[in-house]
Amino acid sequence: MIIQMLSFRAIGYRTLMLDFGAGRLPAANFPDWTQVATDGAGSTGLYQYAFDKTTDQSIFVNFHMPIEWAAGTTIYPHVHWAPATNGTQDQKVSWGMEYVITEEGAVMGNSTMIYGDTPEDWSAGDSLVAKQHYVTKIGSGIDMSASATGATILVRFFRDASGNGGTDDLDNDAYADELHVQYYSNTRAAAMDDYL
Repeated sequence: MIIQMLSFRAIGYRTLMLDFGAGRLPAANFPDWTQVATDGAGSTGLYQYAFDKTTDQSIFVNFHMPIEWAAGTTIYPHVHWAPATNGTQDQKVSWGMEYVITEEGAVMGNSTMIYGDTPEDWSAGDSLVAKQHYVTKIGSGIDMSASATGATILVRFFRDASGNGGTDDLDNDAYADELHVQYYSNTRAAAMDDYL
């Protein structure tokens, strides 16, 4: 007798968490792997990628839409990050994401660029605080209306140092932690063999 294992989950939004530490770097113009914290007594410390203010630096992270995603619904990327130094009033960091959606059996099209420079809960007159954890939405959502469950998204993530898509006037490094993608699920359970 074969028993099917079911994974019960609530209907609603879920999050794909893409760790930049597991990403791929280009041959040139990549962020520095930089120590951001130690125990204060000579430990090896902890590291993140530091994106420069004056250079277009990139990292590549690809992802496949999970089987529980409600196919065709919009997905919403945001980045978790921290500035290396304090900023002055109203200074911001702009992040960019170049992506293309690939479908099983379909020809890949042109890529799309989206940007974000305003952290959540940001108010006019605020100042960035060194090593404080910020969350910034990138774009207003990725239209997946023509996509099926098997969609894969190829991503180039970068600091928009030139300010092409937003305001980037912090004159120092910014540390990027993770790219999160929120997606809607309309299923409570999936059979184990759906994942094979």
